[in-house]
Amino acid sequence: MNELPALTQLRLMAIALIQEGTGDLAPEFEEEFAHFERNGLPWREYTINQINGQTLPAEFILAAIHKKWKDSRHKNKELFTRQILSEWGFL
Repeated sequence: MNELPALTQLRLMAIALIQEGTGDLAPEFEEEFAHFERNGLPWREYTINQINGQTLPAEFILAAIHKKWKDSRHKNKELFTRQILSEWGFL
């Protein structure tokens, strides 16, 4: 994963975070990021820090994503992921 440009890698980690929040984290993402660490932070915390500018508990962010997904009317995971990525400034 280190060969990818930083923004592409961060975008993939954001997608993985969204997938985890919706209960659909692909095993290959989990496996790929298992050993990731940057600035002393594992992938979830690093991604959250890059998105929010601060380190927030991953459980808090995952619960927020889960609630937003649960309350979503459309139940289309691709559309939901695009919506969140747009809100986070990735689209």
